Amino acid sequence: MAASHESDSDEFSDNDFIDDVGGFDLVELNADAELEFRELFGDSDDDDDDFAGFMEYFPPDFSMWVWKKDYDGGRDRKEFVSETGPVRVDLPEDRRNSIGFFQLFYSDDVFEQITSATNDNANNKRTRDPDNNKGEWHDVTVEEMKAFYGVLLYMDVVRLDRDEMYWHSGSSYTWLKFPISEVFCRTRFVQIKRYLHFNDDTPVPGDKLFKVRYILDTMRTAFQSHYRLHKQVSVDEAMVPFKGRLSIKQYMKDKPTKFGVKVWVLADSVTGYCWNFDVYAGKYGTEIDRKLGLAGQVVIKLCENIMNKGHVIFTDNFYTSGTLGDYLLQKDTYLCGTARTNRKGYPTVDLPSGKAANRLQRGTIDWRLVGTSLQRCGKTTSLFSTSARHTLPRKAV
Repeated sequence: MAASHESDSDEFSDNDFIDDVGGFDLVELNADAELEFRELFGDSDDDDDDFAGFMEYFPPDFSMWVWKKDYDGGRDRKEFVSETGPVRVDLPEDRRNSIGFFQLFYSDDVFEQITSATNDNANNKRTRDPDNNKGEWHDVTVEEMKAFYGVLLYMDVVRLDRDEMYWHSGSSYTWLKFPISEVFCRTRFVQIKRYLHFNDDTPVPGDKLFKVRYILDTMRTAFQSHYRLHKQVSVDEAMVPFKGRLSIKQYMKDKPTKFGVKVWVLADSVTGYCWNFDVYAGKYGTEIDRKLGLAGQVVIKLCENIMNKGHVIFTDNFYTSGTLGDYLLQKDTYLCGTARTNRKGYPTVDLPSGKAANRLQRGTIDWRLVGTSLQRCGKTTSLFSTSARHTLPRKAV
């Protein structure tokens, strides 16, 4: 069922994608229904199954929640005691530079895998279809692949309309300080770019990203192993600009980048460091958790490795829900975010909304508490939070 929208175009895009996944279907499963659920969507006993840990969770009956304007000075919560910041790596003196830090993420093993996959792809294509793969070719080396990446990074900083312009020797291009032509001839660069591969071409059922799965998983592991998150983290979406032909390309009319690949991101709220990510490759289908909805499933999947540590997860109103807040609370993890109070399954709170909220004076808010959950509303924004130590509003209704 499509979710109803509040007038907040900055936080979500009013398009078919959001409409399709905005609702939260709260389902009570008895023994027979659970068996049918497992037959349709897989057995959650598998450690790698996204359903693991959800079958025993049942959303609360929000109609039983009694919201009160009764502030008791704060509530206990799990203290966050983890170390934070970059993980110290004892690099040799000659590697304590930009290249050394880059290689923490793109190690020699990564370049060897890319080089091997690229050579296999080139040789396979030239064998299967020699008529469309003419020209001299010799296998690329690891050092050559590193140089290729260096050229790509340079091209991303110094933008020209077409690749061949970087090899132009005319007087109007004297400001190109980096002599790319001394590293690659244009033909060799185009060849490597044509055959560039990260994995073999063996299809993986249900995985549209199997050709880049190796690099995605490797980068995700590296991101997490070299940094420890602060207490405050954020879950949101990002768009990687792309206008070519691609089945997973998204259109978000209210975003600055309207066409591209959507990526769900878990980032450190203090530094903005990307700690976890997941590329959206289409509706999850059988992977959608029927109790939390897609938005809740995204948060759970991104944050599964930081549960039970006292983190506070900040979200916008696409992700925030009472169900998600309740589930995270059981994992000693706390939710704070703007909310769409008129979405399906959201707990009913006796607070001003719609036109009544618009009549509030600027800076005025109203609030209610139930257990460790706080609901605030203001003139334009509603907020839901389970981060237990709430601060009493200075200017309340």
